Amino acid sequence: MKSTNKIKHDIRVWTPLAAIGVVIASGTFLFHTSAQPDLSKVPEQMRPPEQIPLVRLVVSPEKYHGKRVRVIGFVRLEFEGNAVYVHKEDYQHALIGNGLWINVPNTLDSQGQKNRNMKYCIIEGTFDAKNTGHLGLWSGSLKNISRFDVWSDPAKPRSK
Repeated sequence: MKSTNKIKHDIRVWTPLAAIGVVIASGTFLFHTSAQPDLSKVPEQMRPPEQIPLVRLVVSPEKYHGKRVRVIGFVRLEFEGNAVYVHKEDYQHALIGNGLWINVPNTLDSQGQKNRNMKYCIIEGTFDAKNTGHLGLWSGSLKNISRFDVWSDPAKPRSK
């Protein structure tokens, strides 16, 4: 039979450990059962962008109008032709409908534009299905761009 001191010692050691275990288990349960936050009341500019294949914006522009999106595509920056295309070949063969007009951010200087030109880039911004760029030739536009980074250089592809 255990002595009274030994029992008191065991209680002092195990009670806090048991309490910690209950707290951890409760937190894990609450974390996994809590609902996703309701973003409907958050302004569009503050929402995280949704990763969308560029071709979906081209095919179903009305579905994504006004949404924050993240796309990867081939970028061509030129006078009256700032655009991102599904593929490099779309630009080379003037398949303008397979691209989106880009409202280039004012913060992107000429060197920044040169570094991104003729490369695949990842772009985050708001999709506008109604603004189809210069002369209305593109399938929509990207505005309020918050990210515009090189993804891959066709001369040095990422996969090699």
